[in-house]
Amino acid sequence: MTQVMDTIRTFISQVWSGVLSYFDLIVHLPQLLREERNTFFLVSASLLVLVLLVVLFVVYLSRRKKKTREENADKPLTVFIPVESSGADVEAVFLPLSERILTCKEMLSEDVLLRIRKNNPKSLADIVSAYERATPAVKEQLRAIVREQRMMETYSRHLTDTAYPQGILVDAWRYFPDDAVLRSFVELLASRDEHLQMAAVRLLSTLKEPKSLPMLVLALIQPDHFLPSRVAEVFVSMPKQSAALLARMLPEIEDRHKEAVLEIIAQTGMPFEAKNVIACLRSKNYHIRAAAALTLGNGRIRDALPELLIAANDKRWQVRAAAAKALGMIGDQRAVVILEALKLDKEGWVAVSAEEALARFQ
Repeated sequence: MTQVMDTIRTFISQVWSGVLSYFDLIVHLPQLLREERNTFFLVSASLLVLVLLVVLFVVYLSRRKKKTREENADKPLTVFIPVESSGADVEAVFLPLSERILTCKEMLSEDVLLRIRKNNPKSLADIVSAYERATPAVKEQLRAIVREQRMMETYSRHLTDTAYPQGILVDAWRYFPDDAVLRSFVELLASRDEHLQMAAVRLLSTLKEPKSLPMLVLALIQPDHFLPSRVAEVFVSMPKQSAALLARMLPEIEDRHKEAVLEIIAQTGMPFEAKNVIACLRSKNYHIRAAAALTLGNGRIRDALPELLIAANDKRWQVRAAAAKALGMIGDQRAVVILEALKLDKEGWVAVSAEEALARFQ
């Protein structure tokens, strides 16, 4: 045993002596540079490696500490319940937020209010879950919180995240309808994030809120801000209301936007008041005349036949082709003669459109 201890002491003594010698070399580096260059480079290299190892170790410790801190932050807060607490107290501590809301009868407790605000907008799901079963006083308070905290607006900006299902927002709209919130939903159609644009289309198409239609009309005439195709998708999801509204508003819409509006009316495939669309057949803009013809054809508007027969002789081939298609869709036998003439039109698209229209009569 004594021999082993002597060996250990000798080893430690030698290591310590080596360390002291190494530090002595470091202290005399300038002298080594002048007298023993090989030793200088060897000591310098070993010192650089030593410093690098120390830096890497410090970085490792820093990252480990940060990771531990993040893991602890994700862990639920441990609640210690005094031994003397009642069973009701114990149950309340571990209740989900939606159930804790229901334990409040006349007013939300400070603890529940704190949790709602802290978890905004995710707490919207708990509010929706509890709302129908809550007392009238608590319902009123929940409505005020949702409005003041702008919970629905904030939630809608997270719809591309799977942790924020759209169904929660749809249910929330049923309980807390608000024009300002609806405008914020429409504004999402102008987002630079394409995925958020699509989420907004799905949301508005699911809501089918008639109050959104005037807002969508305003969006449609701002193509520099909104993407017309996205706005059109929402209109088409509410075909009956959209066709009627857009046809009625046509005279108030600037010519530069009328073509897009007419195309949306046509896409809905729903009946509409034809007077304003027929008037568009007399527009100075041939794009509008062509769009109006196709819209009347899609709507199977027989009252538009005289105007469409005139359009079939339009100086612009695009209008003649559109009129031919429209006459074929309407299917009135009085159009056969003019369609036979259009088969001989010098413009190929007109002739093809007339042939396809005539095929509908066979």
